[in-house]
Amino acid sequence: MLSREPDVPETGKGPVTMRLWFVKTAEPWPTDGPHIRLGRTGVMAQQYARAGDDIVWFNEIFNHARRRHDSARIERGTAESRLEIVGLNGRGYRRSVSLARMFHHADVARDFRARAAGLAQPDAIVSSLIPLELCREAVRYGRKNGIPVVVDVRDLWPEVWIELVPQIARPIARTALEPYFAMLAEIVDGSSAICGVSEDAVDWALSHGNRPRGAFDGALPLAYEPPELSAGALAEAAKFWTSRGIERDERILTICFFGNISHRVEFDTVIHALKNAPADLLEHVRIVFCGRGEAELKVSRLARDLSMVHFAGWVNAAEIEALKMRSDVGLLPYPSSMDFTRSLPNKVFDYLSGGLPILTCLKGVLANLIEAEGCGWMYGNDDPQSLIHVLHWLMANRSAVSEASRRARIAGARFGANEIYGRFRERLSALCASSTTDVRERVVAGAARC
Repeated sequence: MLSREPDVPETGKGPVTMRLWFVKTAEPWPTDGPHIRLGRTGVMAQQYARAGDDIVWFNEIFNHARRRHDSARIERGTAESRLEIVGLNGRGYRRSVSLARMFHHADVARDFRARAAGLAQPDAIVSSLIPLELCREAVRYGRKNGIPVVVDVRDLWPEVWIELVPQIARPIARTALEPYFAMLAEIVDGSSAICGVSEDAVDWALSHGNRPRGAFDGALPLAYEPPELSAGALAEAAKFWTSRGIERDERILTICFFGNISHRVEFDTVIHALKNAPADLLEHVRIVFCGRGEAELKVSRLARDLSMVHFAGWVNAAEIEALKMRSDVGLLPYPSSMDFTRSLPNKVFDYLSGGLPILTCLKGVLANLIEAEGCGWMYGNDDPQSLIHVLHWLMANRSAVSEASRRARIAGARFGANEIYGRFRERLSALCASSTTDVRERVVAGAARC
């Protein structure tokens, strides 16, 4: 289930201005450069600051996307007078799955604890579940000071880590990760509310704690905010793609991918499908991969003999929008693993907003959305032949692609950031104002025990 937003207690008033802390690392800063695409927390932080809230956002100096420390993040403020970004320090890492990243998370959590003690207390805290160490510190701060903490579940750590090891070793991995599962339980039980990208994600989190569902627990779907782009920026982006031979061509089905080129994503299936597809199909299909990641070299080498496959590397917001206008379909070759099936990737809303129907092998919440909205097609995980079959069908039914594009735009319109995050602000306001619900009582009781 995608969304069942909770019926929060009526306060008799609309949202009032609040002092809020957002605790979320590994997202872009608004000051990272021109045409930066902000993540979920960045969009909410700016939106709420413009609505009059005082926002402190704990991010990190380390640039997760570029895998480097960014000194400019220390020196620059933001254009929003009510938004302050606190840059947390960590040692950094090169690989997403590594001991170095775990040590980095511990560093960042310690820095948060030290920095938070010197700041004016907020009315509420919204903390991403990951990294777990940092989220636990946010929850402990809230319990100690009687401040409600909302935990935002986007990735199912630490359970997802178990799927990264061979089946035979998973019982050992589960035992080794017991401290992290204990950390997760403490976070869930100490939270005032759980939100998440889907109702399945909320249920998953609650299943790892020992408290019942509360009045403020419920899904907070991802949302899309169109980037503010000048005509000049879009013109430059159009030239960028034209110089690479990517033009709008009704004879060619153009499929695009935006995201991290990770070992977890099933790029091999896509490349093997193209290598085994008949020549008459390959003449009318091209795929453009945009992004960087640890699997980029491997995937590009695998596809080196395929002229219809293009690797653009990292692209900015204007270049993303320009490519969407030249594409027919958005590709999401994600595995149907426990974590992915319970949520929706960020790029779902990016594709839908641009009228791009989705081609994916990801079952679960996304498959349900595609079926309900008629805005995409499924092929099998690790099944190149099923992808070839779908590509043949798409080429033979271009009118169906156009209809799916229309439906994609309709579906995408329901996930606008102003509406979804505006309703979440109302939930936060009601949570802050609540003095009689079990949520507030549990927070105060937790503070007394600390």
